[in-house]
Amino acid sequence: MNVETANSNPSNNAARCAHQFENGTRCRLPVLAADSAFCPRHARLGQNQPVEEDFREKLLKNSQDFQTAQGINFALGNLYDLVAQNRISTRRAAVLAYINSLLLRTLPAIDYDRQNKITDPRKTSALNDSFLGDLDPTKKPS
Repeated sequence: MNVETANSNPSNNAARCAHQFENGTRCRLPVLAADSAFCPRHARLGQNQPVEEDFREKLLKNSQDFQTAQGINFALGNLYDLVAQNRISTRRAAVLAYINSLLLRTLPAIDYDRQNKITDPRKTSALNDSFLGDLDPTKKPS
């Protein structure tokens, strides 16, 4: 469906954006940089973004399911390695580091739950019932 015109030559095509529209025509804007295949507008499209590698195995190595500070520290160290090797974007790394900080902040609550033998927070215990009392709004206080 793409018909080469008399004016098109390989050097012109290399400097043009590689994005193709639904009708088969190609964008005429110049590329963003020599190592890019797309113009600034089309480089931002999700379909034109390079697919990042799956680093789950590398990031989770020795993480201990994020249940200890040491496990979270190992995960952050693994993340640091990936950033230092320029194998993961800084934006993605920042999001993962923030999630790790949230996980780290929940560790004291997890320890508290373990000390009080709370294994499933969806199940109410007699301890919770004694603190909360009867919360039925239809009943009058005695």
